[in-house]
Amino acid sequence: KEMSESHLYLLDDNEHTFQYVYAALMKVLRHMPTQAEQCCLIAHNVGKAHIKVGDIMEVQKLKKELAEYEIKTEISNTKYV
Repeated sequence: KEMSESHLYLLDDNEHTFQYVYAALMKVLRHMPTQAEQCCLIAHNVGKAHIKVGDIMEVQKLKKELAEYEIKTEISNTKYV
């Protein structure tokens, strides 16, 4: 049985500091410091960064938790390259 994967992306914004987004990624996604830093840098430089892959229920839950920090994300069922 093939399982559909959903991808969560961090979107770049000009509303929050790097440190704020970095701290939220570590708290909500349990990212390690280097991983959180890289995601922030990629989102800043490219416009969005892939931050999580999983089933749709898990990804939607994380999106909601990040929204509580007013951090913009998007969900896709296709991996962004």
